[in-house]
Amino acid sequence: MGTIFLHSSFRSGSTYVWSKFRELPSTTAYYEPFHESLGLDIQRLLSLTGDSWNSHHPALNAPYFSEYRPFIEDNRVRNFASDFSYRRFFLGADAVQPGLQNYVGMLIDHAASLGKTPVFGFSRSLGRIGWLKAHFNSFNVLVLRRPRKQWASIVQQATTYGHPYFYTTNFVICGQNRNHPLVRPLIDVYDIPLIETADASRDIASYERVLSGVTNEVGYFIFFYHYLTTLIESGPAADLILDMDRLSADTGYRSEVTARIQDCTGETIDVSDADINRYRVRPPDIDYPSIERKVIAVITEGLGLSPDHPVLKAFQPAAGAALRSPAARSAPAAATRPATWPATWYDQQLAVLQTRLAQRDGEIAGLTTQLDQIRASTSWRITEPLRYATDFVRRVTASGSGALQSRWGSEFPRALSKTTGFGPTTAHPDDHAYAASPLHPRKCPP
Repeated sequence: MGTIFLHSSFRSGSTYVWSKFRELPSTTAYYEPFHESLGLDIQRLLSLTGDSWNSHHPALNAPYFSEYRPFIEDNRVRNFASDFSYRRFFLGADAVQPGLQNYVGMLIDHAASLGKTPVFGFSRSLGRIGWLKAHFNSFNVLVLRRPRKQWASIVQQATTYGHPYFYTTNFVICGQNRNHPLVRPLIDVYDIPLIETADASRDIASYERVLSGVTNEVGYFIFFYHYLTTLIESGPAADLILDMDRLSADTGYRSEVTARIQDCTGETIDVSDADINRYRVRPPDIDYPSIERKVIAVITEGLGLSPDHPVLKAFQPAAGAALRSPAARSAPAAATRPATWPATWYDQQLAVLQTRLAQRDGEIAGLTTQLDQIRASTSWRITEPLRYATDFVRRVTASGSGALQSRWGSEFPRALSKTTGFGPTTAHPDDHAYAASPLHPRKCPP
């Protein structure tokens, strides 16, 4: 009986995929097996659900970490070590790690003793897919989300909900693995410090204090660098690359994915309700294409890769659709690209968005026609004074005249700016800009 390893980064939709395997009676599904709190505070984790915080996760039939109950000893999971989380983020396939091998093997053996397929929902394994595949009989699924959308979700967790954890972990990984060949080119640009304390939770808290003033531009540079380099490292070892954005939009792709999983693992999951785009986030207002090109230039130079490397080519920011010829917008022939990589990620997403935009335009046209018909009706014109008076009385009753005056003074200019383009504008909650960065570049990005 093989093991199913799900690999992803944070805020990528991977909890949804993991939950689909967990629903099956034939599996034992472990959530985030490298989570640092498994060695520090497992009792807190045992009560944690998607409703405990603004997770935007699917409804679960049990707390995330319930499957670890058989392994609890002194408020920690047996055989877990804190350096599993981030300090050993990158491992070569032939690396000797008996402690890590013993820990993962313990979880696999327990599921097998129950006659069930072990499923691991990793979010800290992207640098170790090759190692895990070499040491365990496994089917490895790499779960990806469009990078700008994923990062915007990370930023919203930090700014709107007060959860900087997901923002900070990119710095933890890069700082604690700064001497790894994949990370060194980034450290030459932004000198992320090495911080190692008594345990992983204190490491994270320390990085949060150091990086509290990082700008969105620096944050996205480091996020996108980490996104691409881990994909370069992990992609070749993955047995299936699961595009979450496409899974949400393409029913045919859903069928392909479930068929592949069923053929390779014997497990049949239901992803008919996949909708990663229901979490709609307005990304911070920064020059994404410019940053992405700089990151790709740093990787190309620092790692000695060709610009035609499949990852770098797939994620090279596209020019605006209006500035590109139809020939440039069409995808190259499938035979000219590796089968495991989406050849033109942004072109694929552009096609999906153009289809949705056309649908929305049709819906708006229909609703506008209905609204015009209502406003032109006799009953609408006759009842207008009554509607105004009713609304006025309701607002005065609810808020008091002073509060009403205050709301009027603050809301009217906003409404004016939205409808006319003049007047004051207000920042969107997702447009948070951090203070000046304490990370002084060692050299300017190209």
